[in-house]
Amino acid sequence: EKKKKKSYITEVEVYHKNGSSVWLEVSAKFIKEPNEALKIVGITRNINKRKTAELEREKSLVLLKESLKEKERLLDKIKKLESLLPMCSACRRIRAEDNTWWPLDKYIETHTDSKFSHGICPDCKIIYYPDLKNKKLSEDI
Repeated sequence: EKKKKKSYITEVEVYHKNGSSVWLEVSAKFIKEPNEALKIVGITRNINKRKTAELEREKSLVLLKESLKEKERLLDKIKKLESLLPMCSACRRIRAEDNTWWPLDKYIETHTDSKFSHGICPDCKIIYYPDLKNKKLSEDI
């Protein structure tokens, strides 16, 4: 009864004396018959084109990953910039995309689902309604 012989396959890069290299795939079996020396039976084939393509693919994947990372960074930066609202520092109106100026509350109501209710804070009550300084407005909101 013969034992099934196990094959070993490996890829190696070998160098020529002129400095060039080539990739080879080596498939080998070790055979030991009774009363005989150990034999190595194998096949070697040139896989240089395949290996070169694989290495180029790996380089492309690295570049693609770097590009995707940069894209995400730029998208994040754009998102932050788009989240900034240009506001007049004097009247607090917001400049829309079409260069029209909106009152802050109208801009927010138009561009979001928010609604406003207006009131007077305690500090503004003192400034704008000094005669009501000691009177309580409804809830001081």
